[in-house]
Amino acid sequence: MGPADELLDPERRELITQLLDIIGETQADSIGWAFLWFADLRVIRKLIEKSRNDPDVSISLATMLGKNDKLTNLIKAWGVRFRGAAQSDEDLEAEEMETKDTPTKKRRRALSSSKVSRIPKWAGKQNPGLSAETTVCATARPEDIPLSPKKATLRNAKKLCKERDNNTCILTGFREPLEVAHIYPTSLGKRGEDDLQSFWGILRYFWTLETVSTWKEQVLGPDGPDTCLNLLCLVNTAHKLWEKARFALKPLSLSKDRKKLTVQFYWLPTNKYRREMPITEVPGPFPRNLCSSIVNSQHYAKLYNITTDTKLCSGDILTFETSDPVGHPLPSMELLNMQWVLHRVLALSGAADATDEELDHDPDMLRGQITRVCEEDTEWDSEEEVEEEVEEEVEEEVEEEVEEEVEEEVEEEEEGEDSQSVSEREGWEKVTAETPRLRGMRHTTFKENLRIPQDLPGFRPPRSKDANQKDERRQKGQEEQASEEESPSALGFRSPNIH
Repeated sequence: MGPADELLDPERRELITQLLDIIGETQADSIGWAFLWFADLRVIRKLIEKSRNDPDVSISLATMLGKNDKLTNLIKAWGVRFRGAAQSDEDLEAEEMETKDTPTKKRRRALSSSKVSRIPKWAGKQNPGLSAETTVCATARPEDIPLSPKKATLRNAKKLCKERDNNTCILTGFREPLEVAHIYPTSLGKRGEDDLQSFWGILRYFWTLETVSTWKEQVLGPDGPDTCLNLLCLVNTAHKLWEKARFALKPLSLSKDRKKLTVQFYWLPTNKYRREMPITEVPGPFPRNLCSSIVNSQHYAKLYNITTDTKLCSGDILTFETSDPVGHPLPSMELLNMQWVLHRVLALSGAADATDEELDHDPDMLRGQITRVCEEDTEWDSEEEVEEEVEEEVEEEVEEEVEEEVEEEVEEEEEGEDSQSVSEREGWEKVTAETPRLRGMRHTTFKENLRIPQDLPGFRPPRSKDANQKDERRQKGQEEQASEEESPSALGFRSPNIH
């Protein structure tokens, strides 16, 4: 048995030929072509019957198989382009140190999740001059950060997955660097209702209602896709290869007690995406004896079992086990079947390696796709770098606030408002007394203990340097004017009519 033996079935070729003759469609892009060739034969038979009796069905199917945004969106939703975002996507997944986010995202989370006074406090010894409310946490662990219910659910699901898989890659036995992978992309679970209906509706064009419903039921529960049933542990290299459809897992059987799951491993071939091709073109068979990922006839990647020290090859049988099928359930057979189908479509179509410009109708204007969450980010900063970036961001915000208050004071001085209200004094006190504490997070100075004597007679808040310079220029100008009026040369300009 090979990874795509159904493509060699003579009946499939005959039925597809009949269908295309009825709808009159001869061209498609490689995505529509791949969907059709992996479609359920029962669905193809029904489409032939309906197309003969209803011209609208024929037109609709012809449109679907042509260069269609909906099919492109679906395969992009499933493909690598948005799967990496699913785990680090736009939210703080703070449950694991393996979370991969850009420094910008980390700074935004540290600042947007709370004001300065709510930044997690450092449990160690504090500088006596620093306010407890403004202490920045330099060593806060992700598990100490309060999470929303959704994020807490994902953290718990990942914890259960790691416990079930014994903190080990289920393919290679590697224990590090370990990642928790989603079978059904978690990014799809964050889409709107209309987008999800479109996603599931398109699948029903090619697979039976019963099949699509079983897939759908696995991810539409109260926890969505963030359940132990939808997760498995993979070493990071295997995770990336899986996302790019370099291999797929074919589910074989699940024991009656649901404690043992058997799957078959297959490397998948790579193909080039084509914007237009004959839809009647018969796909070539998938290789059966691969022991590596092959791209452009070259070996690109291999996976090894660390226990047996052997290569992972197509056709290898793998067994996953759990001692607690209720609390730590094995990966869903239904979701693995969905992965088996769509990964092969992804590989056959070539969409896994296609660019957005190649996949989009108009290369000059990429449309907002329904599944575009964020691009995969592989950067990882050390804890020290993240700490410095958060502190710098806090300092920048404080400096901006100070500059705004100084500018306001300068404007008041220029308008001749000499008197200062009590509230303005308090505002200046905050600027001069509190700001040094915030900006002193890195370098402690004597200003941290500065106290302004408010009860002194004639107390006025400090003036900015710009305001002092303007007063000096104004006074100098007045002195020069007075000097000119008193000088003898100034008398020559008086009116001659004065006696």
